[in-house]
Amino acid sequence: MRDPVVQHLGFCAPVAGQDLAPLMGRPPGDLPRGYEGAPLMATLIQGLLEAGLRVSVFTLSADLPPDAGPVCLSSTRWPGLRVHFVPCRPRAWRPAGGRPGRILDLYRLERQGLCAAIAEAKPQVVHAHWAYEFAWAALDSGIPTVVTSHDSPLLVARMNTWAKPTISLYRWLRVLMAREVLRRARHLTVVSPYMQEALAGLARATPVVVPNAVQAALVARGRERQRPACLRIALISHGWSRRKNARPALLAFASRRRQDPAMELHLFGHEFEPEGAAQAWCRRTPAMAGALEALHFHGPLPHEVLMRRLEGLDLLLHPSLEESFGMVLVEALALGLPVVAGAHSGAVPWVVQAPDSLCDVRDSTDIARALERVSEPATYARLSALGRQQVQTRFGLDAVVRAYLQTYEQALGPDACAPAP
Repeated sequence: MRDPVVQHLGFCAPVAGQDLAPLMGRPPGDLPRGYEGAPLMATLIQGLLEAGLRVSVFTLSADLPPDAGPVCLSSTRWPGLRVHFVPCRPRAWRPAGGRPGRILDLYRLERQGLCAAIAEAKPQVVHAHWAYEFAWAALDSGIPTVVTSHDSPLLVARMNTWAKPTISLYRWLRVLMAREVLRRARHLTVVSPYMQEALAGLARATPVVVPNAVQAALVARGRERQRPACLRIALISHGWSRRKNARPALLAFASRRRQDPAMELHLFGHEFEPEGAAQAWCRRTPAMAGALEALHFHGPLPHEVLMRRLEGLDLLLHPSLEESFGMVLVEALALGLPVVAGAHSGAVPWVVQAPDSLCDVRDSTDIARALERVSEPATYARLSALGRQQVQTRFGLDAVVRAYLQTYEQALGPDACAPAP
């Protein structure tokens, strides 16, 4: 990889303190909490540092006093890494500390704090992730900005129409934020061709596809697998919602277990903890009665712990109705786990690219058929090897970083690549 034209990059995104801790050379407890839920951001930051960039990270953290300024910390491991944790109001709707909930003014205070931190750091280019408060703040800074959109704002809002009124309204207000960002963004990337189509008509710029990257260390830990006698299946979900669609998957597992009593299902994520919403549903659903002892509810776990648990399992069942990318699919494939996922679930078919793995996830019978098909020993071994190959050729960190470096140069303009006089 040639020396990058961009030497100092601003990275404005949701990043958790615990995900940054290894890069910072600090224990997680020494860092603010940050913005949890997107561990893939730390993977990309590491790749950019390895490519020779100086990286200033800008994120939000609700555990900081709102009247204080940003907490700025330098890495003891990477001299080019500095992280700016900007205070964030702790509540979306209800007031706190004499301030309204953050959605009521469309994150105005948070955007101002991020924008001020970016202006002080003076990066050449800012890479902002998700088309909401982080991208809006980056655009307001006046510094050339590349926006990466990781979801379809309209689709997310529509899928939450029947949720609690506060959740539904929150999502529609987020659509207003995304409209402002997409109207202004001149350099836009998306994580899949599905996202290109989803943003058609909303974005000013033509989106360029740059997929998410998988950790090189995770690929190194993976292996090509053979079908074990006791098949231990993982289901990883961010909630017990209609969009995540766990109920048909649970019914399909119960059906398959009647033919294969050695099967186990391990469930991870919010509302999949012991005594959580998912377990309560299983207990009161007659069709699940014969499978209860094979269900293991683990709940939410830190990402690295979750990856270690996933590494010890055999197959990923991913019943989500829609994914703009589906990072957990790539992580499972990298580890050598075959997957069963939705044939019509947004970007899922593009990521998986294995017809045997795909099914109608709205239909528990079709999910059960796919589990049976993928569990066949020859198919299982073939899909394990194919998944590993796909991840290394399509979602490797070096290739993703190279693609982003090109977008940064384009954001700087044609003079950025010209030789000095």
